[in-house]
Amino acid sequence: MTELRDVLDSMEARHIALPLSEALVCTFDDAVGPLVSLMERRQFDCCPVLEGGVPVGVFDRLLRASSVELGTRPLIVGQLISADTRILELARKLDEHDFVFVLSGSRISGFITVADLGSTLARSFCYLQLASVEMGLSKYLRSRFPDQPLAIELLGESRQKAHLSLVDRLKKEDQYIDDFAACSLEDLLRIVGKDQVFRQALTDNRGWQNLKSGLIDFRNDVMHPSRPLVAPGVRSVSKFVEKIENLQIIAHAVDRILREPDAEL
Repeated sequence: MTELRDVLDSMEARHIALPLSEALVCTFDDAVGPLVSLMERRQFDCCPVLEGGVPVGVFDRLLRASSVELGTRPLIVGQLISADTRILELARKLDEHDFVFVLSGSRISGFITVADLGSTLARSFCYLQLASVEMGLSKYLRSRFPDQPLAIELLGESRQKAHLSLVDRLKKEDQYIDDFAACSLEDLLRIVGKDQVFRQALTDNRGWQNLKSGLIDFRNDVMHPSRPLVAPGVRSVSKFVEKIENLQIIAHAVDRILREPDAEL
């Protein structure tokens, strides 16, 4: 899983940021009426305010101000991030500020908004986090349960029936690999949740129910581009951050067991 971890670590804010040269920007001298109309047509709530070509704040059309200056929120230090900031840390920053500027060296080169957490690269980051967990859990369970049907018996009756039906179909189509390859992420989480070796490897104190809560819905959102990853609402970004953190906690637990299978847990 090292190669996948390297790919995840290589995804940075610079890859998501919209360059200032390509963005809708404004100055304090712009007439507010035409600016707001243009933003409404493009479905933008905010845009950078430049002074001498340098961002000094963010104009928010929802403030309904009579001038650009009155509708501008000043740029603060907390909204500045390095271009090499990793995606999870970027999301944490967007939980504090809905609009951040990216520094390349000492120059502000672009910006990122909460909506950009639904970009292609951000979705790819989330998908790889999920893939890391699914592949890791399958690998662990294969080593933990050489007799795979014993693991499948840890599922509820309805999930066992659904799994058996899928296995039968895959065998008829000559696509069957093994029982774990036929498990959904939900099935894998249910099985490891009943495995004490795995549970003891979890170093976070959030509790297993909290760790796995919402991960299936999150996976469905990631796999369907029309669904927003960060939906409007209270604490939406913090929920996004929590899902990524939980996936990483699970992945790290699996890595620890696979790396030290004989360690005292």
